[in-house]
Amino acid sequence: MRKTPKEVAAEIATLKEYKPNVRRFSAFGDDNREKVQIQIDVLEGKLDSVDIDELSGDDDCDLYGVADEARQWLNGETPEAPHEGWKCLLPKGPTGGFNGTSTFPAAKKPARPKASRSKVGRRA
Repeated sequence: MRKTPKEVAAEIATLKEYKPNVRRFSAFGDDNREKVQIQIDVLEGKLDSVDIDELSGDDDCDLYGVADEARQWLNGETPEAPHEGWKCLLPKGPTGGFNGTSTFPAAKKPARPKASRSKVGRRA
């Protein structure tokens, strides 16, 4: 059974929340965030079946795969929502995996060591 507009809107919101937080590149150099955006585009109706099928001819067949996953979920052909596949690429929560919250910690830059202000070895 095809998903309801309410279910689709909820999935789009979840994918949009996940997108800036998933690991940017896979071990093979694939852009995971681009793939999330493809799924959003499918669910928003920006990519139809013809567009999705055309992705299968691209060098990156993974784009076709994620687009097709979104299409299958939208049409009720698979129970697993597209966002489920991205949970493993989200920042780890306190339990060591996806923590199920709706907000993610802001990315922090590593702290730089402060320069020593010691006068040892300096000329006056």
